[in-house]
Amino acid sequence: MFLLGNKPLEQLAEDDLQKLVDTEIESRYIDYKEKIYAPPPDAQLPLEQSERKRVKDRWKIELCNDVSSFANAAGGWIICGVLEDGGIATDVCGLGTNIDIEQEIARLEGAIFSGIEPSIPGLQFQSVTLQDAQKGNVLLIRVPRSYRAPHRVKETQ
Repeated sequence: MFLLGNKPLEQLAEDDLQKLVDTEIESRYIDYKEKIYAPPPDAQLPLEQSERKRVKDRWKIELCNDVSSFANAAGGWIICGVLEDGGIATDVCGLGTNIDIEQEIARLEGAIFSGIEPSIPGLQFQSVTLQDAQKGNVLLIRVPRSYRAPHRVKETQ
């Protein structure tokens, strides 16, 4: 049983996330991410321009694949800011203090809106502020089961 499944998204807190550690394994309902979906730093990009754009946009494709997969199935959760080992949550590490969480939510929403068709109604984002200020926040993305499926990732974003 997925531990976050029955609680309203806006009521989830750090204690709820801590309950996932060592108990909740990644499945068709949950995916853990240590970091938020983001492009690599410019210094790590290839020099050739078309390859540079492809590598820089890889995060968008990964995000859209994850979201559309959940929407096409039974729905699910993407939790950014949780370490996992072998699919089992091992630590609520947070996303750090260098992230403007509202700006990141807007960036992810934009990538999903432009990268998936048809659009997915009911997609929700929620930030949970962690008690340890150095850890920052955890970002929860709740992807509902879609009755507009199938959804697909657009080839050009």
